[in-house]
Amino acid sequence: ALPRLAGWRQVLHRAGIEPAEDWFGRGDFREESGRTIMARFLASDEKPTAVLAANNLMAYGAIKAIEASGLIIPDDLSIAAFDVVDSTGLLRLSVTTVVEPAEEIGWVAADLSLAAGHKEAQQACRKVILEHVFQPNATVRDLNR
Repeated sequence: ALPRLAGWRQVLHRAGIEPAEDWFGRGDFREESGRTIMARFLASDEKPTAVLAANNLMAYGAIKAIEASGLIIPDDLSIAAFDVVDSTGLLRLSVTTVVEPAEEIGWVAADLSLAAGHKEAQQACRKVILEHVFQPNATVRDLNR
C-alpha cells in the first residue's frame, strides 16, 4: 500500500495539487473500512470530487457510503480502485480500475520461492516489475463533457 500512496502523492504533486493529510484514509482492505473512511470524507467541510480505493472491497464500501449520502457516481463524485475485477457481471457499476496481474504474480512468487531453495538463490533476491492494466470504466466523470 505504501507504493500506491507514494504514487498518489506524486501524481497530485505533478498536477500542482498538494494533498492535505485528511485526504488520506488508512483502512484494512475490507468493505467496512472503505465505507467508514468514505463517510468521514463526505462529512468533512471540503468534500472530495474523486476518490481512489486501495482494493475492490474498500471500493465497494466507499460506493455504498456515497450512494447512501444521495450522491450520484460519477456525476457528483468519481471513484477508481485497484483490482476491481467482476467476472460475474453482478456488479451494478463498472468501476474504473488498475488491475494487477494476479496469476503472473503467483507464478513469479512460486519461481522465486523455488529458486531460493537451490543454488540460484541469488535469483530469489531480484526485483520483478509486472505490467498492470488500466481499465477506464463508468465510475469516473469525463471532464471534457
